[in-house]
Amino acid sequence: MSLVWRGAWRGAWSGVCLAGALGVLVVGAQALDSASAADTDSVAQETVEGTQEIGIRVLWVRETQVRIDLGSQSGLQLGDRVRLEPLGRPDVEGVVTEISDLEATVTLTRSDPGVVPGVSGRVRVTPNSLGEQAQPKPPVPPIVWTDQPQEWREGMPLLGDIQPVKPEERPTHWTGRLELSGNFFRDGTATVRDDRQFLVRTGWVATNPFGHGGELQLQLDYQANSLSVGDSAVGVVDDSDAYLRIQRASYAWGGTRFEPRRIEAGRFYSRWFPELGILDGVEVSERLSDGSHVGASAGFLPGFDVELPFQNDLALAAFWDHPWGAKGRSNVGAAAQTTWYDGTPDRQWFLVKGRMAEMENWVLDGGLEGDLYTSDDIAKDPGLEWTQSRVRLERRFDRDGAASVYYFDQRWPETLRGLPVIQDPTFLFVAHTQRVGVDGWWQNTDTTRISSRLERWEDEDSSGSLGELGYDQELEGDRFTGWRISGYWSDTDLADITALRLGLAGRAFLGFWDTSLEVGQFEILDQLGGLSAHSKGVWRGQWTGAVGHDWSLILHGAMFFGGDQDAYSAGFSLLRSF
Repeated sequence: MSLVWRGAWRGAWSGVCLAGALGVLVVGAQALDSASAADTDSVAQETVEGTQEIGIRVLWVRETQVRIDLGSQSGLQLGDRVRLEPLGRPDVEGVVTEISDLEATVTLTRSDPGVVPGVSGRVRVTPNSLGEQAQPKPPVPPIVWTDQPQEWREGMPLLGDIQPVKPEERPTHWTGRLELSGNFFRDGTATVRDDRQFLVRTGWVATNPFGHGGELQLQLDYQANSLSVGDSAVGVVDDSDAYLRIQRASYAWGGTRFEPRRIEAGRFYSRWFPELGILDGVEVSERLSDGSHVGASAGFLPGFDVELPFQNDLALAAFWDHPWGAKGRSNVGAAAQTTWYDGTPDRQWFLVKGRMAEMENWVLDGGLEGDLYTSDDIAKDPGLEWTQSRVRLERRFDRDGAASVYYFDQRWPETLRGLPVIQDPTFLFVAHTQRVGVDGWWQNTDTTRISSRLERWEDEDSSGSLGELGYDQELEGDRFTGWRISGYWSDTDLADITALRLGLAGRAFLGFWDTSLEVGQFEILDQLGGLSAHSKGVWRGQWTGAVGHDWSLILHGAMFFGGDQDAYSAGFSLLRSF
């Protein structure tokens, strides 16, 4: 069968699969609606004796750190293991590294684009996660009121005599985090390659550090890398470097119930529109009477290098954000930015985004970005081009499941600042990425869950489809806590992949372990138009646990085998929050 007919057949088959998946979602939605109406599970359920599993939600995401809506008041402790369940993607696990009464920070074992605010998950809490005997709490002494009660009159607020504490009146409070991690990778194929990385990352947040009610944030990264390529026959080439990167260094004041104006200066991301990028400058915002925020920022954009060096690329921006609906769960906003590259006018960019969560069990969010070009641009026609558009519609079924459909389209903008990185301006004529798909999950029993995803994609070089169907089951035991299985396939113009993933998790050595095996069949189109088939696989293992009272340790390794693969990796992460 020729490649043309083969591509047409794949496209038709992908269309049938997509239409079928949409039909399954509709039928599944009706079934889940009926199931939800008949029986609604409780948020927490008893599992192993002395433990309790509680559902959680992600509040915000920053790289490999997420904030969840559960804290020490619910029994959560440092070192507890958290499992997040992004729709249509494999589960992502992490460890509690910072905790307060009502919320906690979780450090994930890997970053995943599916982990976004609103993603649900589960955590199993115990009286003491390390197995020590819980100590009885001393009796709470009765409250003795020293203020004399005052007479209340009609129309007075119930708490009218209580004066809130202003930020500048509160004591200085420091929180921080330290991470030490190392990774090693060896590829033992025809040309031996060794990669070594070591990272020291520290972050600090101080509230009211100078007695004026502000907040100071600082995050520094020190990373050392080394690379060796070659062997004794052809010689070895070594390369190494080290750098210190300032991820964030800023001070902000205002923006409280007492002060509607907020000012932040230093190196930071915009509080309201992080899409504007990291900025060395200042941002001023004002809270209006209707709850909206308007603001502007001015400063310089750091360079693209890993060190994020200071660079003379001026950026001016203005933005508006308006919450609406019940408790401000919905919002709409817009931002615009103008940049100069070494004094030359460069990019004219704008963004419109919004989220609607007013309909029961329905959530719609999306965004639209555009660039304005002139006759001075090389690869773009004068006028407006939509740089990025995204939309996702999600239907939730309480805690029984969810289904969503999404669309994403992105094109590379032409900027003087970016041309030294891209190097080939003609690439910008055709460079684009487009995705459309459906995904969902269903909690069919208290301990089992089914997830699925189907997607069609296209870029400047190729196109294809992919799909995944997974099954997870929790186990009630001290040694094994759960297992999972999923099937994955990908069909492109250049290669076909069919893979099977197996996973098993449990407890050991005052911590948790997780192991997985992935094996797949690859059919790759060579330069002569023929297909070559071979099998590949990867085994991964990880252990996560508490070291002492304040430290968490993650050990991980992987082995790649089959085909022309002969590689392995190993690493660790040592985390401490204070």
